[in-house]
Amino acid sequence: LAFHAVDGGDVLAFTRGSGTVAVVNFGAEPVELPAGEVLLSSVDLVDGRLPSDAAVWLAV
Repeated sequence: LAFHAVDGGDVLAFTRGSGTVAVVNFGAEPVELPAGEVLLSSVDLVDGRLPSDAAVWLAV
């Protein structure tokens, strides 16, 4: 398990194994995502950004 630095203190991003990143936005504002293909998202992205209270899994 490896954690990644993401802008904003309300965002958690981590990898487990290789090739997949999980990003969770606990904050009130949408956040930019790292480059990668969306594999699964708990909600629809807003202009490519992750809305509040949502998670996404990316292939990187």
